[in-house]
Parts: sequence; C-alpha cells; structure tokens
Amino acid sequence: MPFALIALPVPVRQLFTYRVPEALDAAAVPGAPVEVLFRGRRSSGIVVERIHSTSLEKVSDIEKVTGGELLSPHLLELARWVADYYLAPPGEVVAAALPGGNDGMGRSLARRHASAPGAEDRVLRMPIPERVTLTNAQRDAVAAVDAAVTAGGFQPFLLHGVTASGKTEVYMRAARAAREAGGQALILVPEVALATQVVSVFAKRFGGRVAALHSYLPTGTRRRNWEMARRGAIDVIVGARSAVFAPLPNLKLIVVDEEHEPAYKQSEQLRYHGRDVAVRRAQMLGIPVVLGSATPTLETQANAARGKYRRLLLPTRVDKRPMPVVRVVDLRREGSGPGLLSTPLRAAIAERLERKEQILLWLNRRGHSHHIQCRGCGHTPECPSCDISLTLHMGPTQAASARRAVKRTPAVGASAGLDFEGSASSAQRPASEAGRGAPAAASPPELQHKTLRCHYCDHHELAPDVCPKCHQPLLRYAGAGTQRAERELASVFPQARVLRLDLDVARAKDGPGETLAKFARGEADLLLGTQMIAKGLDFPRVTLVGVLDADVALHLPDFRAAERTFQLLTQVSGRAGRGKVAGEVLVQTCTPEHPAITAVAAANGHEGEREFRKLELNERRDALYPPFTRLVTLLVDGPEPGEVEAIAGELATLARERAGDDDITVLGPAPQALARLRGRHRWHVLLKSKNGKRLREIAAEALVWAEQPGRRKVRVIADVDPIEVL
Repeated sequence: MPFALIALPVPVRQLFTYRVPEALDAAAVPGAPVEVLFRGRRSSGIVVERIHSTSLEKVSDIEKVTGGELLSPHLLELARWVADYYLAPPGEVVAAALPGGNDGMGRSLARRHASAPGAEDRVLRMPIPERVTLTNAQRDAVAAVDAAVTAGGFQPFLLHGVTASGKTEVYMRAARAAREAGGQALILVPEVALATQVVSVFAKRFGGRVAALHSYLPTGTRRRNWEMARRGAIDVIVGARSAVFAPLPNLKLIVVDEEHEPAYKQSEQLRYHGRDVAVRRAQMLGIPVVLGSATPTLETQANAARGKYRRLLLPTRVDKRPMPVVRVVDLRREGSGPGLLSTPLRAAIAERLERKEQILLWLNRRGHSHHIQCRGCGHTPECPSCDISLTLHMGPTQAASARRAVKRTPAVGASAGLDFEGSASSAQRPASEAGRGAPAAASPPELQHKTLRCHYCDHHELAPDVCPKCHQPLLRYAGAGTQRAERELASVFPQARVLRLDLDVARAKDGPGETLAKFARGEADLLLGTQMIAKGLDFPRVTLVGVLDADVALHLPDFRAAERTFQLLTQVSGRAGRGKVAGEVLVQTCTPEHPAITAVAAANGHEGEREFRKLELNERRDALYPPFTRLVTLLVDGPEPGEVEAIAGELATLARERAGDDDITVLGPAPQALARLRGRHRWHVLLKSKNGKRLREIAAEALVWAEQPGRRKVRVIADVDPIEVL
C-alpha cells in the first residue's frame, strides 16, 4: 500500500503520513495539492514524497487530490532545505512557496484562466531596443555575468556600485542574456514600492513578458502571474522576499537587488532570509546569482574578500554625474526651533521650490507623535497587549482638514498653536500654566478625532483630550512621525504639493505604486516618506534630499545599528542628483561625530565607507559577531511571564550542556527589548560560534526538548542567522 508524506501549514516541524487510496495513486504525485483530515478538520496540503511503508499503526487516507503538480521537484527540494537550515516547519515553508498559501490553490480560477489556450499569446512579445550607452565598468560587469549565464554553473557575484551607477541596466542586460539562452530571470527587490518601478522598467525593455509577485497584489493576480511563470510564459519575475520560490522552470539567472536590506529576512514565524535562499537556489540549479548594492552588508563583503563571491565594481555614476554633496546639520547648534525643519533645510527646500525642482524628505517613523505624556501625573498611554507606548495617528480626513486649517491660519512653526513638542503655545494655555512650559488645555481643532495606535498588534483607540489617569488637560505630544512632518510642510510651504508614502499609505487600495507614479509624473514637488523611499527609486528631477532625523535607529542596542544607519543614509542620499542637475543632501542629527554619520558626509565617499567598514569590523571581531561568527537565537514567548522565564533559563542551561568544550558562547537568558508583544511575554537566548552547523544542531535539540508535553503553552522558535538581537 503506497503512502505519502504531506506538508500541512501548521507550526509543527514534521511531515505527516497518509495512505494513498488506489483511486488517487496516479494523481497524488509529489507537488500535488491534496485535502486530508487533520485533527478532525479538513486541511489543504502538498504531497512532498511518496513512500512504500511506514511504522505508524494508524494512518488516514488522503481525501482528495485537488489539482495537478504545483511544485516541481526542485522547489520541493528547496523547501526542504529551507526547513532544515532554518529549523522551520516544512508545511509553513511549502505554504510560503504558494501565493496565498495552500488553501484554494489547486482550484484557483485565476490559475485556470492563466492556463487557458491563448493565455500566453495575450502577453506582449515585442521588446524595446536598448539605447543606453554603458560605462566601461558596466560593460565589464555585463560581460562577466553574460559569460556566466552562457557557460552555466553556479557563480555568485557581488555587484558593488555607488548609487545611480547603473546597476539596474546591468540586471536588464543579464536578464536578456538569460532569455537568449532560452531561460528566465528572477529579480528580487526588498520593497513593494521598488518592485513597482522595477517592473515598469523591465516591462518596457522586455515587451511585457514581465510580471510581479508580492503580497500587495490581489491573491487572484498573484496566482495568475505565478501560473504564467510556471508555464514559461513570463521571461522575468520581479518580486519581494517570497518570490524567491517563484516557479520558473527554465531559471537561468537570479538577481537580489539591495542585498543589504533587512526586509529580506522574515521577522516572524517562518524566519528565512530571501537573499541567502536565493544564493542556495542558484547553487542547487547551477546558475549565476547577482547580489547588488551600493552598501553591501559586512557579511557579503567578507564573502567577496574570501573569494566566495566575485566582486564587480561600479565606482562612478553614469554620464559622469557627480555624487551629491552631503551637509550635516548639527541640531544641537542649529536646532529646528518650533518644528522639524532646521533653518538650513527650510532654505534649501525654498530654493528648490523656486527652481521647480523636486525634493525628497526622509523620516523613518510613521504616525504623528510617538510619545504622549501627561505633564501633570506623568502618565503615558501604552498598548494593553505590548510593552510599547501608543502612537498618535490622524485619519486621512482629519489630516486633510488640518492642512486646510493651517493654510487659512498663518502660523509660525509646525502648525498653528503647536510648539516643537506638540503641546499648546503659551497663548493657548490656562492662565495658571502660562509661562512655565505647561501643555494645552485642549487639543487644537486639527487634532480632534485623533486615534492612538500600536504599530505591533494594531490595537487602536480614540485619543483622549484629557489624561485618562488624572483627568487633567495636560497631554504633551512628542516624537515626530511622517504625519506631523506633513502638517509642518503644509504650514511652512503652503503652496508646495506634498505626497506622503509610509506603511499607512501603502496599505491603501492603490498601494505605493500610484503615489510613486504621481511623483514621477511631476504631480508633486515633495515626497515625504519612511524607508520605503530610501532605496532604488530613480527620480531625475530630485535635487534635494533631506534627512529629518538621522538618529532614529542609531543608538538601538543592536550590533548592526550603526551599519544599518550608514546604509540607510547612503541609500537615501543616493536619490539626489540622478538627473542633469547636481544633488544636495542635508542630514539633520544630534550626533554628527558618529562614524556612521561622518562616513556618509565624507567628501570622498569610498574612503569614508572604507574607514567606517574598518571600524565596524574591528568592533565585530572583538565582540565575536558576524562576519566573524555565526548566530542562532532561541526566542521564547508565552502568556505567563514566570513560565516563559523558567523555560528560557532551562533552554540556556541545556545549550551550555550541549556545547560542552566546543567553542560556543551562550548568552542569556534575558528579556527581549520588547518584553511583551500581543499579550505574550518574550525572552531569548543567543548562541554564538564559528561553527554554524553545530549551532543549528544544539538549537534543534533545544526545540525538541521544548516541544515535549507540558511545555506547549510556551512557544520556542529558532532564529538562524538573525539580523537583529534586540
């Protein structure tokens, strides 16, 4: 009697054995979607492997096969590698490889339409000729990748090019070589906002045989594009992290753009790194993979230095365009007064508006105010489920009315009646409070109907006008986000056309694409946003970039905080001066002497980067952090704080016992920086060693121990190669 190992989308690190009825024997092949009974409920799964026998005494039958083979043997092998390497549930890995998960995939109407006769003919085929003249460095890079595509075989490249050096053109030429070799190309990008622009550029060059795969697309669209790719009707797939599993039967090239981006690492549940999975997939297929970045991670640069990756350099911008001039604004000396914009930045914005040039402003915080506190009793509204203070948000209609109100009522500073910290001006305070820095007696009209939100669990509630603890109207708003910056811009530059792009806007119906398209068409003078606008985007009319607060993440207790700040500042600076007019960058900071800031501001950018990298590597070497060691974090969470702490302590003891005399360091247990999230208390244990395989073995033993009966209320997850250790 034949049996099958089924991957079910449950958080259990095993496959499940089911009997294959004779009537389903021909259809229940590896990669096929099936329905089975699991714990009394009907569940969708994928056949991973057929076996001839089992030691299990009781085995249920497969109920139904709901479609043909969805996942090829290669993708099943890749999913198994991801599950093994990242110590992850195989069913969750397989579900991540399917757009919208297992459920309904086999019977998807969108997939059937994509499989209909003539569907491929509806895809445009006529490419647009290449008219771009390559620089010498681009020509060398293209030649190297083209040769690797033609020859076949695994070859990892690091394409290290400054911003606006033409990395995308290299990608397109390499993808053309893949198509000419009868194959397909996979282009990974870290942000959905960037995917929109990359799809547009590639579609023009490839005549339409290009499609996107990312979570912001409707499920039906994703499944249609997925099926077209599986049938070979798509030459290029552009997608975010999960697109690394795209079903491309003739894959000849993988590109990972902005390889340094932490967005490639899944931060919850299935904790895999899209870049590293892409490298492994290329290795399994025997094809080249290109990792591109202006600011490669220290780990990737270490791989290039060791000869594991071949480095391709693009040291200058195309058309001999100069790098933007970076000016650091020390807010300790040139403070922004009543608002977020310093005097130099205001002057620079006014100058660009006068010249009809575009401006990009970056602030890596969304919402209006991140800190709310009563000046009477000190109360701060906090999330009931997470150890985090709530963020003040304004709804779209309130934001719009606030802008109209500001334009009607001239004001000095961020907005009418608000000082820098968001409390009322002295003219609005009660007489008893005037002159001693007290907050407003009542919220300004434009802040009426505001809400408080948690950015982790999405808890939200109406923001009170008085302190909920002492019932006094003494609430103070501080810690500016993009909504507040938007209001200030409306006040200071009432005639400027401003667009905002952050997660709140991206979640809207049109997503980030329409906002970026409007800015590209020149329908706005200024684009204000978070990290979504910091990398990859190409707007030739942007001549000024303003960093409103460079210190947002600089001082986090994480070993990558400085590197990440340097990368973000370098990337966002690179949005300036990509056209005919030279660019300028103003970086507002309270720590201008920090190496990450000085490296970005260095007149010789390459020298500044080298010095910063040298300092960072020395610190990493002394503290035994990557790239000099490997990491695995054991994450422990549960509803009872005492139980979570006890389990974390036992896990740390177990890890130390298993480590023995091996060169393995066990740190912890300790509470995580965010010690409670969505009602669950959180601790962690950090394992460090040069032997990554041994670390994973110890972590796997810890997971087996934690999965024993009696400990099920406490969840233990292994984060292999974590990108943060907060």
